[in-house]
Amino acid sequence: EIIFSFTMPESLTKWKFMSLAHTKDLKVGSTTENMVTQKDLMVIPNAPRFFREGDKIFLSSKISSLAENELTGNVQLFLTDALTNQPIDELVKNTSAQKSFTVPAKQSTSVEWELTIPEGVQAISYKIVAQAGSFSDGEEMTLPVLSNRRSEERRVGNECRYQRLG
Repeated sequence: EIIFSFTMPESLTKWKFMSLAHTKDLKVGSTTENMVTQKDLMVIPNAPRFFREGDKIFLSSKISSLAENELTGNVQLFLTDALTNQPIDELVKNTSAQKSFTVPAKQSTSVEWELTIPEGVQAISYKIVAQAGSFSDGEEMTLPVLSNRRSEERRVGNECRYQRLG
């Protein structure tokens, strides 16, 4: 019997473990096992690829439980300007950053926040953190904010004129 330990990443991942052993008199043995690393509570954001100035959006996240019993807890959305690292919850009208959730055993639930994307912010970092009893998980990502301004290009002969609209 051999016992060993090592640290695995916290992400949901499937691993294939293969071992081979031999003795001094050339007897061999091998085994192959599959294992899955997972957390009992997982936050899975459903975020867009980018934000656009002036958008009113619902940023949602799935909360999955692999626990044997129902979990009740809190989830919070933290928003910062990615360039200055300053909180912008007030600027995006995130008035209820913290929410309560209940997720049945081995099932999922979802939460959402209504946001208004302001002008003048180039990128927004979000962090969603959930906690229920001794379980916790979080996800963090930075998304660009695209301008609402349009541009128009006109060609007159060989000359190209570029004009910003809006």
